[in-house]
Amino acid sequence: MTTTLEIHPDVEILPGYRLIRKIGSGGYGEVWLCDAPGGLKKAVKIVYGTLDEERASSEMRSLQRIREVKHPFILSLERIEVIDGHLMIVTELAESSLYDQFQAYCLQGMNGIPRDRLIGYLRDTAEALDFLSLKHDLQHLDVKPGNLLLVADRVKLADFGVVKSLSEKQHSCIGGLTPSYAAPEMFDGRAGRHSDQYSLAIMYYELLTGRLPFDGSSMAQLATQHLHHKPNLELIPDAEQAILHRALSKDPSQRFPSCSEFIDKLAHAEQSFGSNETTARTTSDSENTPRAFAPKRRLIARGSTNVDHKQSTVLVPKKPVKNSPALPDSVIGTWRQSPSLFIGLGGVGCQVLAQLRSVFLESDAPTDHTHWLLIDTSSDGLKAGAENPDIAFDDHEKLLIPLRDAHYYRETKTDTFETISRRWLYNIPRSQNTGGARPLGQVALLDHQSSIAAALAESLDYLLQYQQTAHSDDDEGKSNHSRKLRIYLVTSAHGGTGSAIFCDIGFALRNLLEELKITDYQILGIVSAAASSSDPKELIPSAASVAFFRELKHYFDTNNEYYGLTQKPFYGSPEAVADRKPPVDQVYCFANDRLSSRDALAETIHQMAQLMIVDSSTNIGRALDISRNTPPTGETNSPTPWLRTISFHPCSVDFKNRLSDIVQSCIADYCRKWFPLGLRSDSNGKNTIS
Repeated sequence: MTTTLEIHPDVEILPGYRLIRKIGSGGYGEVWLCDAPGGLKKAVKIVYGTLDEERASSEMRSLQRIREVKHPFILSLERIEVIDGHLMIVTELAESSLYDQFQAYCLQGMNGIPRDRLIGYLRDTAEALDFLSLKHDLQHLDVKPGNLLLVADRVKLADFGVVKSLSEKQHSCIGGLTPSYAAPEMFDGRAGRHSDQYSLAIMYYELLTGRLPFDGSSMAQLATQHLHHKPNLELIPDAEQAILHRALSKDPSQRFPSCSEFIDKLAHAEQSFGSNETTARTTSDSENTPRAFAPKRRLIARGSTNVDHKQSTVLVPKKPVKNSPALPDSVIGTWRQSPSLFIGLGGVGCQVLAQLRSVFLESDAPTDHTHWLLIDTSSDGLKAGAENPDIAFDDHEKLLIPLRDAHYYRETKTDTFETISRRWLYNIPRSQNTGGARPLGQVALLDHQSSIAAALAESLDYLLQYQQTAHSDDDEGKSNHSRKLRIYLVTSAHGGTGSAIFCDIGFALRNLLEELKITDYQILGIVSAAASSSDPKELIPSAASVAFFRELKHYFDTNNEYYGLTQKPFYGSPEAVADRKPPVDQVYCFANDRLSSRDALAETIHQMAQLMIVDSSTNIGRALDISRNTPPTGETNSPTPWLRTISFHPCSVDFKNRLSDIVQSCIADYCRKWFPLGLRSDSNGKNTIS
C-alpha cells in the first residue's frame, strides 16, 4: 500500500534528512537540497510515482545497474530508499551544472563556455562515459548539460534514470530520451556502445556556440533530422567540423572508438587551426596583402582604395577616395585626432578595445592621442588581445576587480556592503565570477572602489598631460588635434560586471574632471545589446539589459539623485551634486540581432570599434558632434534623446554617385537587427524592409 508523500521545506523526508528547498526537476522527478546527519548538505532525488508505476520501476532498474560503479567523475549514490512505495536517492551535493555555467557565460555577452574550459569539462565527461562503456558495458543515454554537475570545478556524470546494459537484448529507451541530444539509433530503441558519444558531440557544439546542430521543435522533427539530415555546424572551424561530423555519424560504427579519443581529436584540432592561422598571417605580411587579425574579416590593405564589400571595410584609408560625397562645410578642415580615453568594462568591453586596437594597427592611424583602461572581475576578460603582441595591453592598462569568497564578505565588519542583500554576499560562486548577476558586479565595485578611483585618476592625468603638449603644438601651428577630451565607456548591456558599474564609472569621471576644473570634454557610452527574444536561454541576459537601460533613463532625468557609492570620486562635491548631470552625454547602442550568435557578436564588436576610431581620429567625429548637439526636430520629442544607434555599411567606391542607395541600404540592414522576424514581411510574404 502506498500513501501520498508530503514534499515541502522542513519535512523530514528520510530519517535525519530534512528538506530545505527544491533545486531542480525533470521528467522523472525533482531534486531537493537537504540537511543530512552530521550537519552535512546533500541532494535527494524524489522520483515521481510509486514502484508499481513505470517511471519509478524503470529508475530502480537503472540504479541497480549503476549503484556499484565507482569513479571520481561519476556522482556518488550514497543512499537508495523506498518510503511508502516512493523511490528516493541521496547523492553528494554539486555546486552547479554545465547548463548553469553556460547560462553564466551567456549573461556576460558570450556565446557559450570558452573553448579551453569546455574541452576540460568534456574530457572529464568522456572519461566517465568510457568507464561506464568499456569497464561496465553500460550506456548513460541521457547525456546533456543539466546532467553534468560540477564539484570543485570538475565534472561529475549524474542522473542515471535511463542507464542501459549493452549485454541485454532489449535496449528500448524511447520513453526516457531527450530528443535534442539523442543518437539516431535511440529513436529506434537500439542504444549502442557509441550512443553517448553522439550526445557528447551535440553538447559540445551547443555549449560552445549557443546553437544546436539540429533545430527541430518537436519530437517528430528532431527524430527526422537525427535520422536523415546533416547537422548544421557552420559556426565552428572546418577542422572541428570534420571531427564532429564523424562523432555525429548516422552509422554508430563510423564514430570514434571512444569518447576520450573524440575529445582528444577536438583538442588537437584547435592547435592545428591556430598554427594554420599563424602561417597565413606570416605569408600575407610578406606579400603585403590583407592580414587577418580578426577571424573571417580582413581590413583594407595598406595603400588600397578599392574595397571588396564582402570582405573588407574602409576605416581610415591611407589614400583618400576621390569624388566621395562631401562633408558639411562646418566640418571641413584638417585631420582631427582628439585626446581619447577608451575604457572597456566587462568581457565584451575588453574585447571591443582589443578589436579597436587592431583597427588602429591595420589602418596605420596614430595612437599617441589615446589611452586605454580595461576593467573586469574576471582575469579571462583582461586577456583580450593577448594572442597578438602588437595589440596586447600592458599591465598598467588593466585593472582586475575580482570577487572574493563568501567568507570574506561574512567577516567584513564595515558598512561597505550594507546596500547589497546578504543573500548575494553569502552565495558568491566558487568561480568568483559574477555569472552575469548585476548585484555581484556591484559587490566588486564596492570592494574595489579605491583602486578603481586611482586607475581612473591616473588615466585622466595621462590624457591631460598629452592634451597640454598638443596645445603647445597648436600655439606653434604644428598640430591637427582638437582640444576636447573624448572618453568612451564600452560595455555590453547583458553582462554582470560592465552593465552594473557603467553609471558609477561615468559619475566618477565627471567628478574627477570637475575637481580638475576641466569643462571641455565629452563622455560617450558605447553599448552592445541584442533584441529581445523568447528563447529561454536568452531571457535572463535580456532582463539584465532592461535593468541597465532603466538605470540609465533614471539618471538622465537629472531631477533624480545618484544613489550609488557615497565616497569620492563617485559621489561628487556639493557643487557637482547641485548641478546634476547624467553619467554620460550620449549612449550609442549597437544592435546584435541574436544574443547567442557568435558571428553577430563579432560583427557588433567590429561596428563598435569602427565608431570609436572615426569619432576620435577623423573629421567624421566633428560631423557626429554636430549631430549629437543638434536638438531633435519634429512634433514628437523622443523620451530618450540621449540614446542613439549607428551602423557602418561596407561598400565599393563604385557607389560614389549613389548616396541615397547607400543610406537606404544602411537603414534596412540595421532595422533587420532590431525588428522581430514576424514584422519583416507583409501578407504576401514580401520583405517590407528594403
